[in-house]
Amino acid sequence: MKLRNILIIFIFTSLSLAEEWVTNIYNNYANAVVVVIALVDNGCLGSGFIIDKTGLVVTNFHVVEDINKIPEIGVVKLDGSIHLATDIIAYDKDIDFVIFKIEGDNHETVKLGDSDEIQMGDDVVALGHPKKEFYSLTKGIISQIRTKDEIKYFQHDSSIEGGSSGGPLFNNKGKVIGINTLIHKYRTAGDLGYAIVINYITNALKQNNITLSTFTDRGLLSQISPTSKNQDKIAQNRRINKGQDVSAKSREAVEPSNNIESRSSILCDINVAAQKQSINYHQAKKQNLVDLKLDPKNSTAYLDLGITLLHLQSNYEAIDNFNLSIDLKPTNQAYYYRALAKGKLGKHYEMCADLRRADRLNHRQSKNIDDLVKKYCK
Repeated sequence: MKLRNILIIFIFTSLSLAEEWVTNIYNNYANAVVVVIALVDNGCLGSGFIIDKTGLVVTNFHVVEDINKIPEIGVVKLDGSIHLATDIIAYDKDIDFVIFKIEGDNHETVKLGDSDEIQMGDDVVALGHPKKEFYSLTKGIISQIRTKDEIKYFQHDSSIEGGSSGGPLFNNKGKVIGINTLIHKYRTAGDLGYAIVINYITNALKQNNITLSTFTDRGLLSQISPTSKNQDKIAQNRRINKGQDVSAKSREAVEPSNNIESRSSILCDINVAAQKQSINYHQAKKQNLVDLKLDPKNSTAYLDLGITLLHLQSNYEAIDNFNLSIDLKPTNQAYYYRALAKGKLGKHYEMCADLRRADRLNHRQSKNIDDLVKKYCK
């Protein structure tokens, strides 16, 4: 009889703790999941997740839709803060992913897994913003692993709705193993979930020689043995069923800001204005290219094109043109704007070096440059 009671307690405790990982994923990684705002035909809102503390964000390509719209892309985080995109790092339209960089640093990140290790029947959790129900968490399993047209993806039964696209699919170890997507060219039924395997992102980073400065390489929160203080919590966890929305439960630990919806709407409105402004910059870019065709040795034309590209958030391309301008004729303006571009990319040391060069060439007559040196390059 005693042995039977021990077995019952052991089984109950094991089942309870086995489901604790679902809540732990939310508590550990909700701060690294973002609302992606972009002006696209199929809506303004999607999901995404941060993979590096410098602000590298992953989402579906169809959420962004057009990489030339980088000035109109931004994210809203769990605390309601807004961070605008600064550059496109890598993308694949056919596979349907994009990696872009946002402002700021020291962002919280998810941990990437190896999608080749996933098997049918594995437990998974999707985290995203279906139908503007921000930071919703749903649990399911891998229903099938499929490959078509040489593109590998997971079929799973976690709930995926409009707004979920681009969000992370976690395994029970707390690692992201897929990118959820609602729009899938192989979709055969409306109630099936799909996720692009995460190894496409890992490979894209390797191909672009990008080494992540951090993985949030912590394990899930340690499991807690049943006590009188956490019996209610464990009982709630036992009610988490496959495909059940558990966002309300998880928000007890990390409550999304009430400002997320309003700030998402504000960002959409801002992006409409930004899109109109970007049209002017695209027209200016065309004129800059015409000027360079007429005079390929015109250092000022390269400078003007670089400044235009800087406004369009094409920072790497802008730097290339500032380099050409400097090669032809070093000026304080060329160094100054190249410094701004490098600053946007988080290259602090190179930014300060260019600011000092600009300051010297300007004989310290520009108070603006001198103030920037004093503020950022002590």
